[in-house]
Amino acid sequence: MLRDLLRRMKRHFQRIIISTVALAALITLGILVAHYNVTGATGSGATPADSPIDSNAAGPGNCVEYPSLVGTEDHADGSKTYFYELDGNLLPETVGPGQPEPHPCKTNVTNCAPAATYRIDGGEERELGDCVMLLTGIGIPPNISLQKGEQVEIHMMNRSYSAPVSSEPSVLDRAGQSDDGATSTFVANSSGTALITVRGGCIEDPNNTNGTCLVLQISVP
Repeated sequence: MLRDLLRRMKRHFQRIIISTVALAALITLGILVAHYNVTGATGSGATPADSPIDSNAAGPGNCVEYPSLVGTEDHADGSKTYFYELDGNLLPETVGPGQPEPHPCKTNVTNCAPAATYRIDGGEERELGDCVMLLTGIGIPPNISLQKGEQVEIHMMNRSYSAPVSSEPSVLDRAGQSDDGATSTFVANSSGTALITVRGGCIEDPNNTNGTCLVLQISVP
């Protein structure tokens, strides 16, 4: 009987050992999978390929350039927006109540698109808006001068905006529209100043789709 009891105890301990080893292997595998999901897909925690700005302040070795802080705006809910300037583009970063300044940095990722482009009489194409396809809703937009009869063509890269409109049709009137409303052509008719605006989310409040965003200021001598 003693011998049978010892054999049963031996088999019992063997099952315990096997179960323990299997559990440890599963835990190790889970840790490895989690680590890959965090770092493997982007290369040891690098910035994902669809974002030109790392808002989590990657280490200096990952940053190509730090943008300059040009202003801040406090909100009623306690959050705060920091406005940074980089390569002529305005980059807003909003943090929640009590959170520190985000200190974003530009990595070596370069996918960056303007909100719109314009050209005068078919000339050189120039960009409008910031690096993340937004226009400003405050201040004075870029000012260009047109002679009477000259035309400016505006193409909205960000299709969430409405078609551009002129504040003074007698000075600057729409001459045509194409590309399902994304491209508008305006002609200078008489002396004066006109603002070209669109409806949509501006830099200051991207979620307000009813905002009036500034595109261009046109001066006609």
